[in-house]
Amino acid sequence: MTEQWQPGITQHTLRIRAELLKTLRNFFAVRDVLEVQTPLLSRSANPDPNVIPLTAKLHLRGQPTAHYLQTSPEFAMKRLLAAGSPSIYQIVTVFRDYDLSARHLPEFALLEWYRIDFDHYALMNEVEMLLHECLHIVQRDCPAVPRYSYAQLFQQYAGFNADFDPNNISAATLREHCVAAGFAIPDSMLDANNVLNNRDVWLDFILSLHILPQLPKSPLFIYDYPVSQAALAQIVMASDKVTPVAARFELLWGDLELANGFYELTDAIEQRQRFESDLQQRAQRGLSAVTLDENFLMALQMGLPRCAGVALGIERLLMVLLDATHIRQVTAFADDFVNE
Repeated sequence: MTEQWQPGITQHTLRIRAELLKTLRNFFAVRDVLEVQTPLLSRSANPDPNVIPLTAKLHLRGQPTAHYLQTSPEFAMKRLLAAGSPSIYQIVTVFRDYDLSARHLPEFALLEWYRIDFDHYALMNEVEMLLHECLHIVQRDCPAVPRYSYAQLFQQYAGFNADFDPNNISAATLREHCVAAGFAIPDSMLDANNVLNNRDVWLDFILSLHILPQLPKSPLFIYDYPVSQAALAQIVMASDKVTPVAARFELLWGDLELANGFYELTDAIEQRQRFESDLQQRAQRGLSAVTLDENFLMALQMGLPRCAGVALGIERLLMVLLDATHIRQVTAFADDFVNE
């Protein structure tokens, strides 16, 4: 008899997952952060060209229609904040049309929370406290979590000098640096003019393939991203009070991204302009257009309170807690998706 029906993880992993969820809820309960629940289906989607949504075909009142499966609860949670909710969190299943890999499944669990009157620095402090408590589940202490600005990371790990500014360096200069450093550059990046002239493509290339693999297998924050990568974050001045930066951060464990956070943009006009730019990029990449979330934009227009928010992948955190090397080791039925 085939054993295909059985879960692919152990009872021990199931218990650690349950303990993790309990720890997360306790963490927010003692801080008086309200648990909320928002819909999984939506008529609109995030236009970020790096986020590919899945759709569900429905029949509503006898009429065929299609909705998006949520890639993140972010827009709905901000609508709650704009309507007067206090600091909130949610543990939710989300869907993204990734390539299947040891770290990605199309369906996964996300912890997302928003703290009113926090900026991204205050939220990094709280993320670090949460990480400490989660590691205690498996009787491990959390090492100190160093923080690097985006520019500092490139200076230390990619050989850029002290005046490196990711906002002002050209794509051509980044390409020259990669060639001089002997980085293996895919032919596709050298042949496509739209890629050659895109600074962010070269920055992502250096970060993903030549910096992240060098990082120690321990937690690390990256903050102060290039302005062009602000996404849903505010643009603020860096500590030098001269350089504009995107007020966002990521928590990594080695080369594994665990969390992505923002000091949230509250300007509805600026947010719409970024969305429209995202739609243009989707068209340039040959991706399908998506419907913008006008309710979210209207909520911003009515007034989103000063806040910071972050999303943390539950399965990836479990991979860290259990020293797992493949997401199937921490997901009950990953083999329904991953067959390699």
